[in-house]
Amino acid sequence: MRSREAAMKANTTAFCKAWEEESGTMKNAEVKKLSAERRDSLKAAFGRVQATNAQVRKDSDPYIQTLKDLKSYFDNDLTPAGITACKPLIASATEASTVVKRDLQNMAAEIKTVQDLLASTNVAEATK
Repeated sequence: MRSREAAMKANTTAFCKAWEEESGTMKNAEVKKLSAERRDSLKAAFGRVQATNAQVRKDSDPYIQTLKDLKSYFDNDLTPAGITACKPLIASATEASTVVKRDLQNMAAEIKTVQDLLASTNVAEATK
């Protein structure tokens, strides 16, 4: 996930830089302004995707590690006493799964916003 995050940041920077350079060749001030507004809206939306991705990673890394630890534990102890001993960890992992699910839903919503912005001919319409 970290390499994808770094690639997204690099791609966003390159995309916006190329857009800015292309806008620099525009002579019509209104067209230049509209281009800058659209670029800035997309850049902000990409930033929100990156922020939600960071939140997913922050919340999912310990959750996934707990699941791996529980699997390793249960590989060695599936006795009723062993299962009972892990109930608090299982409950904690279940709660963490709700947080991770919420984070993923937030990220999906931000990605949808980017899709809408890229497909839209009217940035104001897509950001409503």
